[in-house]
Amino acid sequence: MPKLFLLIFNLLFFTLTFLVNAQNYALQMQRISTDEGLTQGSVTKIVQDDLGFIWVGTYQGLNRYDGYQVAAFAGEYMLDQRQITFMTKTSDGKIFVSTEFSGAYFINPKTLSVEKVYSGKLTPEDVYFSPILALEEDDSHFFFAINQHLYSYHKQTKKFLHEFSIDKQDDFIRALALHDNFLYIGTTAGLFSKNLVDDHVSRIELADENKLNNDNKNAKFLHLDPQLGLLVGTVEGMYNIPFNADKLLAVDKTKLLVPELNIWDFASSKFGEYIVTEKGLFEFNRETLSAEFILSYEQSKFLMTDNTIVDVMIDKTGLLWLASRSQGVFTWSTLARRFKHIESTSTSGNVNNSVWAVLQDSENIIWIGTENGMLKYNQLTNSISPYLVNDDIKAFHGEHAVYGIAQAEIEPSERFLWLMKYRGLALFDKISGDLVPLKGSKEVINILENEPSWGFRTLGSDQFAFITQENFYRYNGKTGELRTIKGLKEQVDIINAHSFLKPLSSHPNDYLLSMSGHLYRYNEQTEKLTLVYQVENFNPLTFSVIDDWVIDHNDTLWLASSNEGLIAVDSHSYAVKHRLGTQSGLNAKSVYGLQIDRFGFLWASSQNGLYRIDLSSRSVNSYFIRDGLSANEFNVDADATLDNGQIGFGSTRGLLLIAPEDFLTSPTELDAINTEITHVSLLSRELNYHPYKYINNPLQMTAEDIGLEVSFSNFDTINKDKTTYKVTLEGPTSLNYDKLTTNKVFFTKLPPGQYILSVASNSESSKVSSATRQLQFNIAYAPWSSPVAITGYVLLIFAILFFFFWQYRARQQVLNKAHADVVKSQQQTELALSSNKSGVWEANLSQQTLLNNRFVTELGYHKSNESLALIEFLDFIHPADRSAYLNHWNAFAKQSNQEQWNITYRLNHQNGKWLWYQDIGRVVEVDEANKPIKVTGIYTNITEQRANALQASVLGEAFSQINDWLLILDSQLKPFSANTSFSDTFDITGNITDLTIKDFVRTIGRAQFLRYINVLKTLKPKQNWKTEAYIHTQKNPSHPVHISVTAVAKDNQAISHYVIVISDLTEQKRAEDELRYLANYDPLTGLPNRSLMHSKINNCINHSKKHNKLAALLFIDLDKFKPVNDSFGHAVGDQLLCNITQRVSLLLPNNATVGRQSGDEFLVLVKDLHSPQTLSELVKQLTQELANKVIIDDFSINISASIGVALYPFDAKTADELIRNSDIAMMHAKQSGRNNFKYFTEQMNNQLTKKLLLENALKDAFKDDELFNNYQPIVNAKTKQINGVELLMRWKTEQGFISPAEFIPIAEEIGLIDVLTEQALNRALTELQPILRSNPRFYLSLNVSPTHILKANLTERLLLILNNFRIKPAQLRLEITENTLLEDKDKASKQLRKLKNAGFKLLLDDFGTGYSSLTYLSQFPIDVIKIDQSFVRNIGHDRSNESIIKTIHALSANLGLYCIAEGVETTEQIKFLQHMGCDDFQGYYFAKPMLSEDLLAEQNLQSIVARLKEL
Repeated sequence: MPKLFLLIFNLLFFTLTFLVNAQNYALQMQRISTDEGLTQGSVTKIVQDDLGFIWVGTYQGLNRYDGYQVAAFAGEYMLDQRQITFMTKTSDGKIFVSTEFSGAYFINPKTLSVEKVYSGKLTPEDVYFSPILALEEDDSHFFFAINQHLYSYHKQTKKFLHEFSIDKQDDFIRALALHDNFLYIGTTAGLFSKNLVDDHVSRIELADENKLNNDNKNAKFLHLDPQLGLLVGTVEGMYNIPFNADKLLAVDKTKLLVPELNIWDFASSKFGEYIVTEKGLFEFNRETLSAEFILSYEQSKFLMTDNTIVDVMIDKTGLLWLASRSQGVFTWSTLARRFKHIESTSTSGNVNNSVWAVLQDSENIIWIGTENGMLKYNQLTNSISPYLVNDDIKAFHGEHAVYGIAQAEIEPSERFLWLMKYRGLALFDKISGDLVPLKGSKEVINILENEPSWGFRTLGSDQFAFITQENFYRYNGKTGELRTIKGLKEQVDIINAHSFLKPLSSHPNDYLLSMSGHLYRYNEQTEKLTLVYQVENFNPLTFSVIDDWVIDHNDTLWLASSNEGLIAVDSHSYAVKHRLGTQSGLNAKSVYGLQIDRFGFLWASSQNGLYRIDLSSRSVNSYFIRDGLSANEFNVDADATLDNGQIGFGSTRGLLLIAPEDFLTSPTELDAINTEITHVSLLSRELNYHPYKYINNPLQMTAEDIGLEVSFSNFDTINKDKTTYKVTLEGPTSLNYDKLTTNKVFFTKLPPGQYILSVASNSESSKVSSATRQLQFNIAYAPWSSPVAITGYVLLIFAILFFFFWQYRARQQVLNKAHADVVKSQQQTELALSSNKSGVWEANLSQQTLLNNRFVTELGYHKSNESLALIEFLDFIHPADRSAYLNHWNAFAKQSNQEQWNITYRLNHQNGKWLWYQDIGRVVEVDEANKPIKVTGIYTNITEQRANALQASVLGEAFSQINDWLLILDSQLKPFSANTSFSDTFDITGNITDLTIKDFVRTIGRAQFLRYINVLKTLKPKQNWKTEAYIHTQKNPSHPVHISVTAVAKDNQAISHYVIVISDLTEQKRAEDELRYLANYDPLTGLPNRSLMHSKINNCINHSKKHNKLAALLFIDLDKFKPVNDSFGHAVGDQLLCNITQRVSLLLPNNATVGRQSGDEFLVLVKDLHSPQTLSELVKQLTQELANKVIIDDFSINISASIGVALYPFDAKTADELIRNSDIAMMHAKQSGRNNFKYFTEQMNNQLTKKLLLENALKDAFKDDELFNNYQPIVNAKTKQINGVELLMRWKTEQGFISPAEFIPIAEEIGLIDVLTEQALNRALTELQPILRSNPRFYLSLNVSPTHILKANLTERLLLILNNFRIKPAQLRLEITENTLLEDKDKASKQLRKLKNAGFKLLLDDFGTGYSSLTYLSQFPIDVIKIDQSFVRNIGHDRSNESIIKTIHALSANLGLYCIAEGVETTEQIKFLQHMGCDDFQGYYFAKPMLSEDLLAEQNLQSIVARLKEL
């Protein structure tokens, strides 16, 4: 192609702009077919019962699905073998099932009982069966559509009554709808209505007479909608007949909503409204009254051609169930629309969608770097323009593969972008779309553009750090200066260097260098290298690096590892805090990108899925293709947060955009999660379980029963692999599973007893736990081990023991009686003393000793202390009492008139405590001078009495001084005593007992007085009663108080007193009022706060729902309010908020309420809205008013507001949804330029391409070994022999052959190429074993992918395979491409030399088509060069091509190599090559690629040799 034409072509191509295709969601569909247990693939109807089971009707039986398994349901009438024509759920929760030839039935889902209500024939004489095709009901009747007839069926009498028939026998009734005593009847002949009051029947025409045809008359479904009226689906479109003011259908205003499509069914729920047609699934938008295409079967991985969806059902979790006519039932999650995918769908050129870089510029344009050029995405027009795309489809990557983008600050500003390419750095002009020269010397430009360089990182304004094979560099893009980073090379091994990362925010001037096994921070000024992180259990053979980092609000540094998942370290000490891997919920070892959203959640992209981590609990949510992703694999460091808060992640299939607010709330409501025990079975016998079988009565099991299996489910089908169950067994044997991932438990044999099995579920995606479901069961004892038998054994043993004991006891009684009489009197004396805590003491004055036993019995001393010298006894007396005791004793010892000894004092206990004693004594012996010699007496421990006296004194003081008002009544409810506070409060000057009934009545009122007296009379001993009241006091005529009454009694005897405590609640009530105000109102503006507004919104929704009214919520956010605070101070900002509050309040009508959400955000709730038009006027007024200038404290402030509007019930059903959706609308208003308002809508673009279908099919093909080999001979013209063959993998599907150019890159991308290659090699060695064994010089040439050949154990793997077939390495030649040499030069060189040393010959394939240097041929151990067929094909037509071939051949000859020419097809080409000296050929001239049996066929071998001999 001439250079001028090529230039013009490229310019035209790169200026093309094309729209981004809508995303196709068929990728996320899952299937339940006969492979999973469905009785048949033709599905007619799908219904979910109240428990959660999914009922699926097919042409060959009824099925019930519990979220895990499909089971055919037979009942008593063999429904598992019947043709199901219609099915629905009735108002009482039963499932109505109609069959083609066996009548109709009601099924109770709780008991699984089946009631037959219709035989299938209108009369016994009918020859043909007439199935029920539609059902409607009111309070007393069911209405059945049977062929062309309509019958009513009385629910009580169970009798049929004919109501209506169509004139033509060939027509039949397809749908019914009941509204306000009118029954609407959809038939193949049109729409009819019947007045159930007067039986009048009328026809309703859906279109003008000239537009009517058989298709738009054929009404297939009817749906009553409170807003749109009656929706009618026909074979040619969907119509609506609105309600008039009298809530009757306005037939004259019938409108065609969805034209042309064959409407099969319609489903409406909080998850959306969907229409199913012969062309697939559509979502209905009631605002625009249009349908948006979502998916079709033919776009799925299931290779279907029939797109008809005959039925649709939305379950409780938002999962769509779609019925197909041949391959079962399909499911699709409505939540998949949270993900937006941006990718190019150009069919021209070689545009790539593997995204490695994302940048949003100042004009909100998103620049996307790919493996082949760059994409420009305009968010406003939703269009993509490609730049720098290389059309060479054979290249491993584009010439301008972009792995990083940065905004250049080179003048003119905002015009240029820095591109970090696969090789080097480039500067891109956004206006011209071309690269512009870099600044710098020739040597600098050579290093930047030509030499191998990697690891580029922007360090600031046009500053970059990067790595080459020689050193670490820093480049200034403005000046062109390039310098080495001082001191870094000397401290690290450059061969292990991976990349520079963005500098840590705590050390912005330090380089952050990621290396294999380590992450370093380097300060060039001090030349200090600091270790940030080291890989745990580092293996030098594994290239484990850190690819990205973020710091969260807890100052934790999160690292994205290529081999260890997520690592959290302290951002200061770098100590490891947490690790998140496969056990934490990450299904990937390699994490590629990290972003923290504005709500504080961490998002991580990986090689297998996207993850959202709650940093407070470290819980992980995972998202995969089934959840809405277009690909599970993302790319390294290809992530960014956009200005609108959205986060972008680059994947192998385009750019993924997510809005974090879409993931804040649980997609599943709490009441939608319902865990049920779905099946209970025994190995020993049949149980015939149904869900309510063991609700009231436990399962009774015998001792012989074994193998109890219990299955359960929460019916969250889409998240079943993210669901865990908490299972607890209580009984003689107990167990507990907190996170059981399976949905069943099995018990082989349990001990006898009573058991309770409890099951609850928890889902990772919704964070919602279900209520607990229980199964009670009893296991009987074996007769010989039952409690009765054991009781008998125990009684017998007890009787024998009792007999021996009785004999022994009789002998002991005689002996004990005599001993008891002796000690009886002594015990009585001691008992009398001990009951009073008293004892006996004796003092000998002549010996000065004291004898008593209290030191042992009461004071805790050793026995030797019973007899003490009087001087020693004094040491035990309290120092304060010792002097008084000694004086009193001396006086008593000298007296002669027989006075009594009486003293109170304290003795020291062995534990250090002091006990009070009172001693009383008398002289019992005197000497000749009548002086005392012996004194004896009684001591009494009075410690407790002293303490009680002290306590009584303290209580008396407290009683009189306490602030609460205390009043004590006697048992007759008369005043007994009161404290000072009571007397002062009620101005009582006299005796408290003088209070009369009039005084109490005046204080609390007569009614209250009588009620309180009655309550006091009902109190039991020690019972307490409390209340709050308002009483009249001297200080306050309405005094709030708390009253507490306690009935006092001793030992539960009769009540002796009533203690009344009255507490003043004046301050508490005042504080409660203040707290109540602060809890519901904003203290600055006085507006309702977030909490009160949420309550008001809920009340408004309930009111609107009850009265069928509209409501609206306005979310107001002030534009650029923060600069006001920063510039004028918070005081001015607060005044501005109050000013705005007053202005908004003046504009609002009476039915509107304004509240403060937070900061500069306000909510306006408008209830009883008459029309959206009046609302628009209000919003415009608010927008204009808030844009007016405000003067505060002499400051002139210009501010505006962005307003988002959400309507109930159109946009949301709950308060949270209404707030969230209005917030989303506000953000869109702000994005559109501020000072604006937007109404809430939902739009997402999605697509599905052929690549992922091939990806899934290729995985299945590998598992099933569906690929096969072709072989093309390689011949020598001199020897006239076939030297070998090249192995070529082939793949054929039902659609035909898939080109290797399509499936080989996919296999490389998903990591399947190495196993596919080895599988093909094993197959080839098996097929060609005869010729390889018989001819040792015959060789097999195997193409090896660059990713495969760089595998560390490749040599060992190949030798092992060859050894299994006893084939030598010399008979296997490995063909590599130039991309292998470009991938990693050093690693490739080592690997190739290892293969060469093992005996393998190496062929360089497609030589001359890549970008490698010719000097590589001398650096790598290449044996053979294969001249690419693109050169051979032009022999005789292009002189330049012939010159290239001669150069290649001469070069190989000089290096001691030889050449093989590919693509040889003519004798002219052979003569040219032979003349040049090349004699080894491969091409169609000799043989096309063929199967092994064709290759080994004798006639084919002879034909090839004959061709050689002709030369």
